[in-house]
Amino acid sequence: MLPAPTSCRAAPPSRPSCLSPAAAAAAARRRRRMAAVRSAASAASRVSREEAVARMPPLAHREVMLAVAGEAEARLGARLLPSEVPADVAWFGNAAGDAVGSVDVRRGAPGSSAWFHRELPGGGGGAIDITALIVNLNGATDAPHLVMEFIQRGPASLIVLLDLLPRVDLPLHPSYIHRYYAATALDARARRRVAGLVPQSRPYVSPSLLVRSLWSPAAVVADVQCGEGQGGAAALDGIVRGQLAATAMDVLGVWLEHCAAGGGGEMEAAERERIVARDRKVAAAELEVNLAANLPRMFDAGVADRVVAEIRKASPSSAVSFPTLAPRLLPLRRRRRGAGAPLGGKASSAVRASSAAAPGATKSEVMVEVAHREVARELASLAEARLGARLLPSAVPPDVAEFRSGGAGNAVGSLDVRRGAPGSTIDFMLQSSLHCKVPNGAIDITSLLIFLNASTDAPHFLMEFIQGSPTSIVVLLDLLPRKDLALHPEYIERYYENTQVDKQREKVEELPQARPYRSRSLFVRSTFSLTAILMSIDCGQGGEGTLEEIVRGQLATAASALLQIWLDSCADHTSEMEEGERENMIKRDQIVRSKSIEVDLTSNLPRMFGPDVADRVIAEIQKAFGVQEAKH
Repeated sequence: MLPAPTSCRAAPPSRPSCLSPAAAAAAARRRRRMAAVRSAASAASRVSREEAVARMPPLAHREVMLAVAGEAEARLGARLLPSEVPADVAWFGNAAGDAVGSVDVRRGAPGSSAWFHRELPGGGGGAIDITALIVNLNGATDAPHLVMEFIQRGPASLIVLLDLLPRVDLPLHPSYIHRYYAATALDARARRRVAGLVPQSRPYVSPSLLVRSLWSPAAVVADVQCGEGQGGAAALDGIVRGQLAATAMDVLGVWLEHCAAGGGGEMEAAERERIVARDRKVAAAELEVNLAANLPRMFDAGVADRVVAEIRKASPSSAVSFPTLAPRLLPLRRRRRGAGAPLGGKASSAVRASSAAAPGATKSEVMVEVAHREVARELASLAEARLGARLLPSAVPPDVAEFRSGGAGNAVGSLDVRRGAPGSTIDFMLQSSLHCKVPNGAIDITSLLIFLNASTDAPHFLMEFIQGSPTSIVVLLDLLPRKDLALHPEYIERYYENTQVDKQREKVEELPQARPYRSRSLFVRSTFSLTAILMSIDCGQGGEGTLEEIVRGQLATAASALLQIWLDSCADHTSEMEEGERENMIKRDQIVRSKSIEVDLTSNLPRMFGPDVADRVIAEIQKAFGVQEAKH
């Protein structure tokens, strides 16, 4: 007779499914011993890392990062395996003794932390110190990675990079933007804390276009400058231990709560494969641009190779991501502090340059002539002359070509749409203009859009001027990308690097009246390219003449140069694409167009012109955009 079966509960597949009490007790003791070994190994790793950092010059941002890394490890717990980094990577230096570093990698949800210190050439006690913490997730989730980095090149200056690094093409996934960036209030809790509470903070622009393409629209990418001397160093120390430490912990808290748990729902196998493939391709390009290109200039070649190999081995998608170091080690390209005051209205995607009055309009309802409308008319004429027969005649109805609000007649506008001829790459060219009186003055918006069809993947052209007062204007100029830039470095090279389009942004940025402009919509931010000119120009009280000079001078020059680049490099370009790639691009275009109408027009035009006029205008724009009628 067989012995009676032993009663037991189901156990995980890695453990025996049925144990006697004695065997179960022995197994429990073994598990406790293994847990103790892992805990000891983990503690040893932390001590080793802290000891390595202690051997470097003391800096506040290293202490902050140690605290953040410790909190992450405590919260992730058993999901992180002990570090297996070799001793000559856990601590390393160069032969000259002027550069030391430390790298620690813990597998699981792959985590990498790194510290680098390098004495700068030329004496004077200068140095560059880089501290990074990266926690990458695997293919079980589409949630963003965590990236934190501090880059200090002097006692009173620091570059701060804090982000939940997106893993999908954001314009193609508006729900992803909402779930991880809007719903978490990350933008308000992190970026605004640094920009608003740290007056020494300015936006930082990486010299690498690829690096710029990786960040989310809510990223904290800041350059903190506290001046010279001991006072500046003390001020920076206080900022790092205060606002920046709190912000870093806040970003970590958002990531742990909303991302580390593996949210995002179930994914189909094909979608999971796309995310993993994207992670690998982005990580490979990022590692090449950053570590493989820079570490050999900081450390001896053998040391650099050893460190890069260890980080590459850690994970196909694990890479320390600090900005490219140019020949003189990390040149800082800074944007000026602050942002222009918000206008009394939101930017519309519809408005034509026209000074004609709508039929029956009174003198007060005639479109007010402003400098940026003249600039837009000249550029539209240039585009029409160059595109020629590739544009069909306008078929916009008269009551949409020129329209005004009823009642008090506080708003007038015009719209013109010319579709592309069959066989051309042009989808449509849209010109529009809007003048609306508001209690404190008026808003004047002028736009020129030239969108391409699915025969090419080349960028669209966008120009928009939004004037909210006689002395201030917002300018939006861009070659709107139609691909996931982080996944397609060759697209960046072809349309943004080879054309040197970023030089136009740099020229406008040099204006003392210019400040970076950030849309309140995270989706809108995600659609622009990494070279977009998004600026607020404020000339102050009595600056009407100065603003007009800037519009007719630097802004007109930049807009003309951008249009010329688009006409030369994009308008005639056809692309060989696989069918799946083309379908993905068409879907992306449709989402961007639909969301643009939703964000801009359906929320604003009815309030300005009334529902009847707004319905007519929006319907005509929807027809041009090729999107279904939206409810508003």
